[in-house]
Amino acid sequence: MTLLSELHPDKAYPATPTVPESGPHSLARYFIYYSLRFRYAGRDDCWVGEDRNIYYRQGDNSAVVPPDVFVTFGVDARTLERAVSYRVWEAGAPPAFVLEIISPKTYTADLEEKPSKYLEMGVSEYWRFDPSDELIYPALQGDRRIGDTWQPIKISAEEGGRLTGHSHALDLTLHVDRSRLRFRDPHTGTWLLNADEVAEANRTPEDRAAAAHARVRSAQALADRLKAATAVAEGLITKLETAAAVDQDRARVAAAAAKARAAQAGDDQHAVDARGARAAVEAARAEEEAARTHAAHETARADQHAADAQVARTHAAHETARAERAEAELAALRRRLDEE
Repeated sequence: MTLLSELHPDKAYPATPTVPESGPHSLARYFIYYSLRFRYAGRDDCWVGEDRNIYYRQGDNSAVVPPDVFVTFGVDARTLERAVSYRVWEAGAPPAFVLEIISPKTYTADLEEKPSKYLEMGVSEYWRFDPSDELIYPALQGDRRIGDTWQPIKISAEEGGRLTGHSHALDLTLHVDRSRLRFRDPHTGTWLLNADEVAEANRTPEDRAAAAHARVRSAQALADRLKAATAVAEGLITKLETAAAVDQDRARVAAAAAKARAAQAGDDQHAVDARGARAAVEAARAEEEAARTHAAHETARADQHAADAQVARTHAAHETARAERAEAELAALRRRLDEE
């Protein structure tokens, strides 16, 4: 008799410790698990598990692996629902379908360590899905047990490049939809609902009406914000146009002053000797060049203000278009609400 045999099974083969997961990993597992959970909800001989320790060698609690999602047939679902862990020898059957969601932390174990464990366990199909589409290629992979080895399951690309593969164990087709994995019945063409879709289907007319009212309020608030932003943009345009006009006037005055000073310098050269005249001419030229530089600077400022005004006009037009779209959506939501 071993020490494990003397312990209660739940203590000898404990539950899976909680391990922090990334947002995409948790969300992908959530949608996959609940889609399959709803699919087999009416069958007492089928159980869908997630992140549950599976012990596959009696008397050895190191022979354990916690799949992200798995499906088992030919078992007592009610008994497994209460168990803290899955013991293959007690459940009566190993999982037929196992799916691991690839993440940077589990990448090596999912690809190198777990395949042999699932093979020894007696799993029929082992699937991997990478919601990031960065860690494995292709992002959806599957293997089917043939004797004592794994054979790859054919993965093909649908129109638009979406990956798909067929599970014989579930008799369902797996489809990659961006960062999520969906299931479809190939015989009826029906998509399995996820948790959000089930919740939507179960909502009462009152719930839908309340949600529609909330969308109306949200759309109205967006329209009000866009109108306010448009008013601010139009005010900015007016200020920029005024500033541009003032800068242009300043540039013209500076240019006229430069010309006047140059003319005065020309007159003064007759009142001095040749050396003084040359010095006055040089000084006048320097002053004239400075005036030209100043005028060019003022002109550039005026051009910049004009460009800013054009950008503001474009922004105002964009905000106006967004406001019109928001008002159109608001009107559509009100019509739908009236129809409901």
